[in-house]
Formats: sequence, C-alpha cells, structure tokens
Amino acid sequence: MEGRASKNRHLLLRREKISDRLDRILSQFQKIADVGRVSHDSSCSISSDSVYLASDGRIYTCVEIAFKSPEQKIAHILDREIEGKMNRFFSEVAIPKNCICRYSLFSMQGISVLLNESGKCPILKERRLDNE
Repeated sequence: MEGRASKNRHLLLRREKISDRLDRILSQFQKIADVGRVSHDSSCSISSDSVYLASDGRIYTCVEIAFKSPEQKIAHILDREIEGKMNRFFSEVAIPKNCICRYSLFSMQGISVLLNESGKCPILKERRLDNE
C-alpha cells in the first residue's frame, strides 16, 4: 500500500481475481464504447528502448523500481557519462526471458487498462533491515 491507503483501509477494493476485476472494468467501458477483442500482456517491459525518468532527474528501468527501491537508479539525467552508464547497465542486467511483471496490460480498441496484480517484481532487489 502506498500513501494514505494504510490509514483508509475502508476504501480499499476487496480482493478478487484479476479476471473478475477486468470483467467489472470492461462492463463499465461497454456502457460507453465498443470494447471488442482484449489482448493481455504481463511480460516485463524493461529494455534499453524506454526508461522511467523521475521528476528529480533520476533514471530507472521502470516506475515500480523507482518507487519501491529508489537506490536502484541507473543514472541521473545530468550525469556526464549518462550514455555509458545506461549502456553498461543494460549490457549487465539479466532479465529472464519469461519474466512476469506485477502489472498486467489489457488493451482493446482505444482503451488500455493497467492492473496491479499481487506479487512482487522479480527484478526488484529486496531491501534488508539493519537488524537482519
């Protein structure tokens, strides 16, 4: 949970299967648009083709890592050696071929729905507490 969610648990959505959540969301969209065929993608999107740029100039592989583990930045936008750092990072990072992202993207005609599934990002390094 992020932000004020821990203090406002009464507002949290009930736990349900992703397919049930998606069906509920799509039924709302169908009232205003022709949804059509839905494609699903939950593969890891980390690649050298796109990165997440935080408002303070730090560069990350994706938004999940930026928010959950800010110390895992690739570089800063003002770094002199930014291209070298980026190339080095992406040449060294090993992303398993079938790596599943904790977010699922459901796309249909003119509509995209990004659902946060339970589970952890397989790329995210877990933080250790000092007393461990």
